[in-house]
Amino acid sequence: MKWQKLGLIFCPDSKMSWMQSHAMLPFAKKINASIFRIYFSVRDETNRGHGAFLDIDLHDPKKVLNLSSEPVLNPGELGSFDDAGVTLNCETQINGNRYLWYTGWSSPAPGSFETFCGLAKYNSHDEQFEKINRTPFLGRSELDPGSIGFLQVLEHHGRYQMWYESNLGLARNKIKYAESTDGLHWQMTGIDCIKLKDGEQMLSRPSVLIESGEYQMWYSLKINDQYRLGYATSHDGKVWERRDSEVGIFPGDDAWESDEIEYPFVFDDQGDRYMLYNGNAYGKTGFGLARLVKS
Repeated sequence: MKWQKLGLIFCPDSKMSWMQSHAMLPFAKKINASIFRIYFSVRDETNRGHGAFLDIDLHDPKKVLNLSSEPVLNPGELGSFDDAGVTLNCETQINGNRYLWYTGWSSPAPGSFETFCGLAKYNSHDEQFEKINRTPFLGRSELDPGSIGFLQVLEHHGRYQMWYESNLGLARNKIKYAESTDGLHWQMTGIDCIKLKDGEQMLSRPSVLIESGEYQMWYSLKINDQYRLGYATSHDGKVWERRDSEVGIFPGDDAWESDEIEYPFVFDDQGDRYMLYNGNAYGKTGFGLARLVKS
């Protein structure tokens, strides 16, 4: 596997108060032809996360066609599970409705954070996403007693599947598996898909595609305090074989991605495969795009 980097797509210029820095965890939704809407998360003047989007043409991806002037999703009210910010994860169609999965951040003590899964539904009348609940959609349980981080949800053959970070702190986390028949009520199976190896510090942001019956996952992998990307395959989405050496994309010569590469989102269009990803400092330098080189 080898990826051709197409360059930096976007980094905030601090012109809007709610979009002061970062452009992290990008994911793509096709609008028409080669036009895609890229959702991502930004930080305001107080470092709280908000949702945003921009539109690009894959034939000329560095040209921003449209940029959201208002947040797609905002932090919750004081005391809520997402009062310290929101980070967009992915979108899923359920019974003809658009649902946005996001991570809510709270800070129970200075310098500490907790994250849980929130869910919002698209209101076509107002053209806005509205939060389903003021409480986490998925929170702590016996199987996940810590916090739940970034996730991916896919529908496949009438079944919904989720891969998510289960975090216990102190460099202890896993990418785990859940499933659902309706996309809204989930069985948290407790299955560990990807585990940390010796010397690894963090696993983050699984991105999953299913091709010819094979599941493929790209994810962030933190080693020596710097992120790289990992890769794994599976026949059922539950039992995975790590094949990190085949990932085919690494930090580059450009300043924005010179030290780190993380938070991948992989998608297909018109016979090509693309990857959105962040560079240095958790998306502070923006996000880029790469295209898989065909063999």
